[in-house]
Amino acid sequence: IFNHGGTVRAEEGSSIESIDGRAIYADNGSRTTFSGTIKDVTSNEVMKEAVNVGSMGSGFGGMAYYGSGNTVFTLGEGGSISDIKTHDGKQADVVLHLIGGTFNMEAGSVIHDIDVVGIADMNGATVNIAGTVRDCDLKNILFRMRGSASTFKLQESGSIKNCKTSDASIIYLNQGRPTIEIAGTIDTANKPALYISNNGSQKNGKITLTKTGVITNITGYGIRLEDPSRVTIEGTITNCSDYALQYYPKSNQSLLTIKD
Repeated sequence: IFNHGGTVRAEEGSSIESIDGRAIYADNGSRTTFSGTIKDVTSNEVMKEAVNVGSMGSGFGGMAYYGSGNTVFTLGEGGSISDIKTHDGKQADVVLHLIGGTFNMEAGSVIHDIDVVGIADMNGATVNIAGTVRDCDLKNILFRMRGSASTFKLQESGSIKNCKTSDASIIYLNQGRPTIEIAGTIDTANKPALYISNNGSQKNGKITLTKTGVITNITGYGIRLEDPSRVTIEGTITNCSDYALQYYPKSNQSLLTIKD
């Protein structure tokens, strides 16, 4: 599908599968809602839109979805994305490539069984998850935040479960000013749930683990914080093999608040 400024709605029972290249390309403020299945999509050498992830080089940007500008892609209730593959073993490839747009997951939607590649590269983009991400075994970050400002929200109904990566963390700030709100659950991961690095970071970011937010069963630190953002911990971090919270403030004063 090439959505060039239009509105597309795929209902439950529809599918895009066994695709060489990319399932959906969107630009020019388009709106796409997909409540069906996207599966068995493999990168190729032909489609040129790519994502640069530094030391890993350049990868295929968005096998399931590529969105630039003020686009919105919603994985609706009952929708699923799975079995998205790299054709040449590049861990820099990503399922979703978002440049300034928004990706929503409604409650009852799922992304699952993704291997090697990252889930989303967010360049000044917004990700809002009320569904479930589960059973992924990656060599890339699941959700990489970059650009001047990006937003990641895990709603109370949202969850990230049983996911592994050989990279730094589940959610990673690569640069910019983040807005992160964890109100749902991150359960069972082999790396920190959240790593806010000081790599090109900007002041006045806001990171919140809300009262309903839970980070549990983590190998290593629950959260690693280096960026000069204001951080509020109201929820639960439990059963980590290392410290629940590692804090390396780069500002002249602590910006971390832990509440009862």
